[in-house]
Formats: sequence, structure tokens, C-alpha cells
Amino acid sequence: MKRKVTDEIANKIVELYNKGWSIYKIANYFNIDRKTVRRYLKKHGIEIKNKQCRKVTNEMIIKWIKLYKDGLTVRQIATMYNIGYETVRKWLIKSGINMRKGKVTDETAEKWVKLYKNGWSIVRIAKEYNVNDETVRYWLKKKDVKLLNSGYRSKQRALERFKKVNLNPSESLAYILGVIEGDGCISKNRIKLYVTDKDFADEFERHLKIIGFDNIKRCIIKKPGRKEAYEVYVFSAPFCEWYRKLEKYKDYEKMFNSEKLMGLFLRGVFDSEGSVSSSIRMTNTNKDLIDLCCKFLDKLKIEFSIYHEKRENYKDSWTIRIKKKSLIDFKDKIRFNIKRKQEKLEMLCK
Repeated sequence: MKRKVTDEIANKIVELYNKGWSIYKIANYFNIDRKTVRRYLKKHGIEIKNKQCRKVTNEMIIKWIKLYKDGLTVRQIATMYNIGYETVRKWLIKSGINMRKGKVTDETAEKWVKLYKNGWSIVRIAKEYNVNDETVRYWLKKKDVKLLNSGYRSKQRALERFKKVNLNPSESLAYILGVIEGDGCISKNRIKLYVTDKDFADEFERHLKIIGFDNIKRCIIKKPGRKEAYEVYVFSAPFCEWYRKLEKYKDYEKMFNSEKLMGLFLRGVFDSEGSVSSSIRMTNTNKDLIDLCCKFLDKLKIEFSIYHEKRENYKDSWTIRIKKKSLIDFKDKIRFNIKRKQEKLEMLCK
């Protein structure tokens, strides 16, 4: 039974391919079709290296026959030669080899029951014993084991991890939420940041670790003709649910009630949406976010002006511009974590 490809698996496919894994090896590892692997690589803009198909020679078939007679399974031979399972099996049958039928002893089945009750997944047990996952499923049912929904196990693991996450108002939480309101993205079960500034990705990852996330993933996205990008993400359905229950901008005012916390929240927003040229600007289409940023800037005694732009066929946008006489206050109380933006700010303050 083929696995459903989640966002986590799709991103892991990209990560492994960039590390040099072959499409066949990735497909075998996740128990999915090679075409599925290719589709998700293309979807993420990954250039697939063209490799010529390996020709099966008589020498290879002779070696496969010997290995099979020595006790290796078809799958082990296929993995050894980085070639399809069905290809090896087909040539063994063509060569007149009687295929073995794997026997599962009662002792082995009892071990599977124990492993499953200890938290192992059916796929993990199948890989460990080099058998089909349906075989494991069959024997577990035969032993009257109540099979849990795979989603239930994932949810339990997510809840255990979430217990370690500190959601009390802090500098790191303020920065994370500021980034999420800007360039960040939050879905049903994932927090993600996709940017071209490595130092921005580093800082976001650092703050996620500080509040307690230990399952942070990261990958580099290379697209032809485009600047290298960095993706930092973490799967946490409980965090995403907590975030959705927030009365965002009202709760942010209550949570971030000190100058330091307001400054960190604004830093997250300006790192995401801010720009530095002859002045510091931040543009967004979310009026509620703009209003909150204005309140925080007022409390920090940083002067600014605001512009409203009406656009046909697009959402209206609002731009906050920091006044020249408040640039030093902005540098002291907010500043940027992105090096190129901070250097420009330093130049403006001279």
C-alpha cells in the first residue's frame, strides 16, 4: 500500500535529493512510486539530473542468481544494484529460478506485536524485517492487535513535542509571531519561512529553538536563473491551532506590553516586509497589522508617516515610513537582523 505524500515527506524528498540520493532510493525509502518523487521534485523547482537507464547484462544476472541462492532477498539485491525490484525478480524468473515464499514464524509475529505496542509503525517493522507492510498488517490483525490510525500516532508525537514549547510572552516568541505576520506562513500543521537571506533564515531557526522546538527542518532551494533560497519549517499542529485561536492583534497588545517585546515583534515584521533606501519603509495589505505596528511605534516614541494606496484589481496597501529624526531610535529599539538591511540603516544614521 503506497503512502500518502504529506508536506513533510515532500520537503524531505527535496532534501535527500539535494544530498545526492537517487530517485529510486528515495522512492524505496518512502515506499512511494518513482513518478511521485519526480513530480514533487519538479514542483519544488528542482532540476532532475538525467541518468541513462542501466542495462542488465548476463554477468549481472549470473551474480543475482548466485546472491539469491546464497539467501539474499530480491529487494536486497535490487537495493545493492540500485535497480528496480521488479527488474531483478523478472530476470530471476526468466532464468528458471523458483522464487522463495517468505515464511513468518509465530515467534517473529510475536516480536512484531511487541514492537508495534512499543510505538513502531507498520512500515518501520516491515523495513526492519525486509517484508511487505501488508504482511505485517495481516499478522498483527491475526494476533488480535487493534491497529491505530497512523494520524493518531502522529498527533500523539506532536502533542508530546508541543509540551516542550514555551508560549509565555518572550523575546523569541515576539520575533517569531512578527515574522509569521510578515513573510512567514502558517498552515494547518506547519510553520514555514521561505527567504533568500541566509541570516534571516538562521535567526528564525534560532528563535524557534529557543522557545523549545526540536524538530526544525531546513532545506536549500536552487532554481535555474533564480537566487538561492532557504526554507525553514517545523511541523506542529498544536502550535498552529493555538495561533488560530488567538484574537491576533488584541492578544498581541496584551502579550507584548514592554518596549523590548514590542521592539522584537516589530523587528520580525520589518525583517520580513521592511526595506531600506533613502528611508525605512514597511508595506502590507493587512490593515489590522498596520494599525498594530503604528500603536507599537507610538508607544516606542518612534515618529512615522503612513500612506494608503488604492490599486485596481489588487488589494489596497498601506506603507509606514519612519521619519528621519527617528532613525536612531529605530536602530536602538528595533533594528534589523538581516545584515544587508542593518548596514543600510547604519549608513542612514550617520
